[in-house]
Amino acid sequence: DIGRMYRLVMGLPVGLQYLKQLLEDHILREGLKAVQRIHDNSDSIDPKNYVQALLDVHQKYSDLVLGAFDRCTLFVQALDKACSGFVNKNCASEASNNSGKSPELLARYCNLVLKK
Repeated sequence: DIGRMYRLVMGLPVGLQYLKQLLEDHILREGLKAVQRIHDNSDSIDPKNYVQALLDVHQKYSDLVLGAFDRCTLFVQALDKACSGFVNKNCASEASNNSGKSPELLARYCNLVLKK
């Protein structure tokens, strides 16, 4: 259990840093995989599916950080850094050679929500 591992290394700064880096790398990989799953190798990514994939990954690991890591700021920062990593640079932005693809999809999603 990850919560037990956290409690074991809580008093060891090196152990916490190592565990934080493992978590951050894992969240980044999972976020990139989630975006890859909804990417259909074209420029027509559905904004709703894109945002839902991002939110699903964030919610899953946010719950983990809040529960298993007792809201430790080190792990909250790891979650934040990993999420900003896969939101800003993923297969959607790389396929279109456009670093602004993610903000564009987010804006299109917001537009869809506001039109309802």
